[in-house]
Amino acid sequence: MQVLIRKYQPLAMFLALILTLMFMLVPVQVVEAEGLIGQITASAESAEVGKTVTITFMSVPAVTVSAYQVTVSFDTGKFDFVSGSDLTGLNGASSVDNNGSSVSVYAYGDTGLANTSKLCKLTFRAKAEGTGTFS
Repeated sequence: MQVLIRKYQPLAMFLALILTLMFMLVPVQVVEAEGLIGQITASAESAEVGKTVTITFMSVPAVTVSAYQVTVSFDTGKFDFVSGSDLTGLNGASSVDNNGSSVSVYAYGDTGLANTSKLCKLTFRAKAEGTGTFS
């Protein structure tokens, strides 16, 4: 998944807003891992330098989850990691580890949670113009 980062450009911002409203597009990348089909969605297709982009990892379809690990790689030349969180509400423990060019989220619980789709959310700040990639 790629997110375009640019300096503030009023016309480009206006056109991007109009196109987004017309098509209601959300960038999505499908991921398959050990029987789980997941997707990474970004809160926006572009961001100004200094603004944040939130990446959400979801399982599709919703599944019963008792533990998971998600690792999202990012372009360190274009983004800084800001924060992350487990969205499942598992009753065990969870952690978010910034590994430099990737962020890993771990969570587990004593019992599984049925019908869970949103696993974790990661927020990044755009720091340079260009196209940055999340995978």
